[in-house]
Amino acid sequence: MTASVGRPKQDKLWTQIVGKWIRECRQTELSVSQEELGKMLGVTRTTVNKWESGKVSPPIRKMVGLYRMTQLARQGVADRQKLYEEAAKVCFTDVEGMLESVMSSYAPSNFKRAKRKK
Repeated sequence: MTASVGRPKQDKLWTQIVGKWIRECRQTELSVSQEELGKMLGVTRTTVNKWESGKVSPPIRKMVGLYRMTQLARQGVADRQKLYEEAAKVCFTDVEGMLESVMSSYAPSNFKRAKRKK
């Protein structure tokens, strides 16, 4: 029996649900265009369009950034710069932190020197 090619139906359904959520957040909570949301999350308008249409799922850190922006919008924060800064904390800063932790684990002091056989 050969393995099926392509994504399982659950994945396609997931991307459609996430896409609908992104569109609703963008339009109702944030009242921004696809282009503006893309700038806030560090992606292009085309990428936001693909997310909303259910063609692809966004990375988790982008979804968390969007969620954080919608939380602030519900709290009455209307300043676009503040929303952008909060999204950037999640979308960009966390990535740098992950890279730093990975790189520090490869520091020379963490490696044991192999003993030479005589």
